[in-house]
Amino acid sequence: MANRTIVRSTTPAKSVRPCSRTGGNAWPWVGIDALAIRRAQVQAARQAIQEQCGIPPGAVLIAASHSHSSGPTAMILPGEYDHASQEVQELAYEKSSCADADYLEHVVRQIVAAVVQADENRVPARCGVGSGHEDQVAFNAASARTASTTNLDAPQQKLQETSP
Repeated sequence: MANRTIVRSTTPAKSVRPCSRTGGNAWPWVGIDALAIRRAQVQAARQAIQEQCGIPPGAVLIAASHSHSSGPTAMILPGEYDHASQEVQELAYEKSSCADADYLEHVVRQIVAAVVQADENRVPARCGVGSGHEDQVAFNAASARTASTTNLDAPQQKLQETSP
C-alpha cells in the first residue's frame, strides 16, 4: 500500500439527536453532518449505545446529511483493497479519496456520546403531525393559460382575479 497523507477535517461535526422513550422503549434519531456513514460504524455505534443505554440496535436511526464539506467518513479505508489486483489497488489508494480510520472511530464515539447525553437529559414532550392544503398562494403558470393564450401576463391576471 502506498504512503499518503490524510487531511483531517477541522470543522466540528453537527448532529441532531432527539431520543424519545415511550413505555420503556427508546428511539434515538441521530443525524450527522457527513457525506455518508459506513455500515460498520453504524453497527459499532448501535452496539455501544445498547451497552451504555440499553437501547436495542434496531431502534437507533443514524443518517448522514450528505455534506461534501465534512470529514472523511465514507471513502476507501486503508487496507480495504489489499486483496485486489495492482490496478485496483492503484485506483483505490492513489486515485480515490480515502477515509480516515481514526476519524471514523472518533465519529462513532461522538454518536454514542450524543445519544447517551440525549437519553440522560430527556424530558416529557408531545409530538404532533398535521397536514393541510393551500391553493391561493401559488399556481402553475402553464395551467393559468388556455391553449389559445400566449399572453405572458396571464399568470398575473389569474392572481388578480383570485385575490380578495
